[in-house]
Parts: sequence; C-alpha cells; structure tokens
Amino acid sequence: MLLRLGIFLGCISLGFFAKAQSDSVVLKSVTVYGLPDEKYLAGGQFYALDSALQSQQASRHLGEILAFQFPVYFRNYGNGMLSGISMRGTSPSHVAVRWNGININSFSLGQADFSILPTIAFDDVKVHAGGGSARFGSGAFGGSVLLSSAGTTTNILSVSQEVGSFGRYFSSLKGSFRVGKFSSSSSLYRVQAKNDFPIPGYGERQPHAAYWQQGFVQHAQYSFSNARRVTIDYWFNDSHKEIQPTIGNHNSTDEQDDRNHRLSVFYEQNTTQGLSKVGGGFVDDKIIFNGTLSEMVRWIASASHQYTFKNQWNISGSAEWNHIIGKVKEYGPTSPEEDRVDVAAAIQKTFKKVSASFNVRQPFITHVTAPLLPYIGADVVLFENAAQQWLLSVNGSKNFRAPTFNDRYWQEAGSRDLLPETSYAAEAGLGWRYHNVKVNARGFYQHIDQWIQWIPMEQGIYRPRNVKQVRTDGIEAGIEDQANIGRVMLHAKLSYQFTQAITLETDDTDAASVGKQLIYTPLHTGSGTVSVVYKTWSANVYLQYSGKRYTESSNSSVYALDPFVLTDLSLNKSWTQNQHDFILSFQVKNLFDKTYQLYAGRAMPGRNFNLKISYHLNRKKQ
Repeated sequence: MLLRLGIFLGCISLGFFAKAQSDSVVLKSVTVYGLPDEKYLAGGQFYALDSALQSQQASRHLGEILAFQFPVYFRNYGNGMLSGISMRGTSPSHVAVRWNGININSFSLGQADFSILPTIAFDDVKVHAGGGSARFGSGAFGGSVLLSSAGTTTNILSVSQEVGSFGRYFSSLKGSFRVGKFSSSSSLYRVQAKNDFPIPGYGERQPHAAYWQQGFVQHAQYSFSNARRVTIDYWFNDSHKEIQPTIGNHNSTDEQDDRNHRLSVFYEQNTTQGLSKVGGGFVDDKIIFNGTLSEMVRWIASASHQYTFKNQWNISGSAEWNHIIGKVKEYGPTSPEEDRVDVAAAIQKTFKKVSASFNVRQPFITHVTAPLLPYIGADVVLFENAAQQWLLSVNGSKNFRAPTFNDRYWQEAGSRDLLPETSYAAEAGLGWRYHNVKVNARGFYQHIDQWIQWIPMEQGIYRPRNVKQVRTDGIEAGIEDQANIGRVMLHAKLSYQFTQAITLETDDTDAASVGKQLIYTPLHTGSGTVSVVYKTWSANVYLQYSGKRYTESSNSSVYALDPFVLTDLSLNKSWTQNQHDFILSFQVKNLFDKTYQLYAGRAMPGRNFNLKISYHLNRKKQ
C-alpha cells in the first residue's frame, strides 16, 4: 500500500512540471534558528561528503563512496553484498546510522547494511567520528552516519543512465516543482548487475552473485509562513541478492530480499521563543532469506525545542519514543514488543575564542537498565588572523549500545538479562588552516565494556553473553588543499588513520584473542581524492588503502588478508544550453587491476568500466 502511495505521489510530481513552470513562485527562505549537531558536539570530528563526488558516483552504494572519502573500513561480503562499516576499531553495530533523524540500524541484527543504502537516495551525508551516544543514542561508539533526503527544487527534471561491466545498469529519474507554499521532489532509481566478474587467479567467473535494487524517495513540504512548515519524507527501497558464495563454492543457492519502508512527518515552527519541532515516523524492515520472512516494525514519535538565551546560550531539549515489534519466527510463537524512550538535553556557549558544549541523554528501555550518557567538548582558537588559524579540539563521552532483539529474544538462545554495552571515550585534536591549506591531526581513546559476544555453550549452542572488554586507540590525520593554476583548478584531499583495537578480556572459549587486534580491523587505513577541473572538463582520482587484516582472533598471519591500494579514475565532460545541462562521465574502477578481498573468501572484481550520461532541466532564474 505504501509503495503504491509513493508511486502515486511521484507520478503527480513528474506529471505536474508543465503547469508548475508557468505558475510557480519562489518561496521566501525559511530561517532556522536552531544550531546543527556540529555546534552541540563541540570538540568532535565531523566530515561532510563532497557534493561533487556524491553526484558523480550517485549509482554506487554509500559504503563505496565513504571508503574513498574517509579513513574507514567496510567488511563487504562480496561485490554488492552485505557491507558493514567499521570506525575507529569498533564493529559495524557500533556505528549509528540515522536518516532524517531516525535510527535505521537493524533492531534485530544491530547494524546497517550499506550495500542497500544507495547514494542517489540522499541529498546530504555527514559523518561524526567518535563517541556520540549523548546526541545520537544507542550504538554511537565508533561514530555516526547522518543522512538527509530533504529534497531539492533546483532542477525541474534530472535523468541519468549508466552502463557498466558485468551486466551492470543504473537508471535514475528525479523531478521537483513548487506551487505557492507547496514544494515537492521525487526520485526513482534502479540498479542491476549480473555480477559475473572473472575471479582473479581462478580462471572462472563469479557464480550466483547477481543483484538488483530499486526504490523511490519522496519529499513534500508546505510552508504556512516564513517561520512555520510541515514536511513529509518517504523512502521505499527494494533489493534482491543472490548471496555470493566463497571462492570455489559452486553449490550455493542462498538468496535474500530486503524491503524497507521509512516515513517521517514533522512540523517546525520558528518564533521568538525558539525553534520547535514535533513529529514522528514509521519504519518497516523486511528480510526474506530463502523464502523465510523476518520483519521489524517501529512507530516513532519525537519532540524537540531549541532556544537562544540572551544571544549567548543555546539550549536544546528533546524526547523520542520508539515502539518496536519483532516479527521473527525464531523469536517464538509471540512477537516480542518493547518501548524505548530517550530524553536528552544540550547546552552550547560561544565565548570569545572558545565554543563549548555539554550534552546528556537518558534512555529508558523495556527490561534494560540504560546508563546516563554525558558528552562534554570544546573548540579553542589558539591563534587566528586573516591568513591562518590554529584550533584545539577536545571532548569526552560515555556511550552505550542496547542489546539487539536477536540478543534478547532468539528462541532457546537469547537472554533478557544482558547488560547494555558501554564505553568511555576521549579525544583531542589540533587543526591548522593556512589560506586554502587545511591540516589536522587527532588522537582518540575508547574503553568498551560488556561487549556482547555469541559464544558456544552446552550441546554446541551459541548464546549471547557480556564477556568482552576492548580498548581502541589511535591517531587520524588529514591534509587538504585547493589551488588555481591559470584556468585549471586543483583540489586534493588525503586522510590516514592508525588504529589499535585490542581485546583486554573475554570468555575462556576465545582466550587466544586476549592482547590481540580485533579481526577485520586494519592497523592502517587511508583514503584520498585528487580533482582537476579545466573549463567544462574534469578528472578525478580516488584512492583507498587498507593494511593487513586478521581473520582469526589469534592473529595468525597465515590467514590474514593482504594490504591493498585501490585506484578509481573518472573523466567528465559537461555542457550547458540555456536551462539544459548535460554531463558525460567515463569511469575506470580498480584501475590497476588489484586482487584484493574485503572479507575472507569473497572475491572482488578486477578492473571494470562504467559509462554515464546525465541530463538536468534547471529552473529559470527569477
């Protein structure tokens, strides 16, 4: 029903263009007085995904893009398969992923699958590195990925078509209009691939790895005035995968479908008393594995208010309620339900050269005792003039992750007595800006306690237990520069991270892991982008580096995955005629045909190619 409603709204949007061009008016901008998360998390590290890269690589899933922009590692179970993010030595379940303010991590598995997060679905992507549970709730240990599908009305119509190696095709259609106080934007997308790439060194093609994904994103907004508006966002994503087997396995028949409905509705009001926001949402996540359905349903309500006191103090308060229903066969004959309520407050103050903030959150979860979660941080300008700036950043936080539904309700294995995972984190960084040159370095530390691990018990049955303590620490650094040489613009960005993630304590069944690096956690990661723009031509080089990754808790080098450097290249040509923009792009992925694996036994493709053409019909300037 929701899919039909989404398609109906999209058809209305796309069919309304002709009329909208003749009677549309430009709305006055809505002034938002509230502060962004960056201000309330003073002393923290935020990254913004490059908009040009996001546009050029919109057909890829989000994990592929982030790996080229930031020093993070993704555990991909094959090309286009399950993809989990690892930040600062933590596991994929220790990164909170939020869409329009709603947590979209799986409440059954505990993590987000980045292979079904298509970049085309988002207008804005930000990454917060480090502990942030006081701001973003459960799971924000290693970091948080913040996604927005707020829509844009810059283009009346955008069409994109790609064709690539191994039977890969991608199509997208976007449209928008504005009429009076109402505006709407819609997006449709589909990607499919045979995914039968040659397996390096084996003389055969990858079997049973085809996939397709399609979806619809709708944003609608009605502005009652310059200070009051209501927004509705709906996102439907449907995907199918033949589960890629390990190398040499020709008998796999596993298949999986993911169907996700996500809806958010909010009313915002700006007054002299501050910014108020009230709304809610609905999330329906279905996984159909080999014909067996598992479904997690959530109803969400939230309210928040931000107020500026005497033009000096910024104060924020919020409350959120989630009602969760787990419709999974393995949970037993009845579907378990639970409620989660989060109450949070934050305060931010900017002094002459200091921006400081304090956050606190108290979660309440059915049958779980959750801790109070504080965050304190500050940015201090050490020196500043017209040419350069030195900035010191520090913060400390307490963080937590609630046990998943699988941990608590899995029939004959789950335990309702599990404690939430908790951590204490601290970091400090120094940044230097000299004209267009930006250099930063940051050290971080985190101690994680009560880490939940499924361990073998009696009769070989695995059960979840709070058995693990882990320490993560390291250094991350980056440099960025932009220069103009005649009519040529150059932009370069490089980042590096050194991460130790050491098991301090665990159960006797895994005693060999004590004092060792966590599996699939490289000591060294790096990324880089280099862009050259000349008139209507541009070329981009994308780099991704990962050091050795251990695949066994004993850190045996025999089974470790070798380091690798991946290089992607794109060449782009654009031209404009009145309101019409055209872009032609040719991409080479894995330029040097590197043999590598992101997860043991799962092959990844060698050199491959992609050709893309895009068309944009722009709105007339008023």
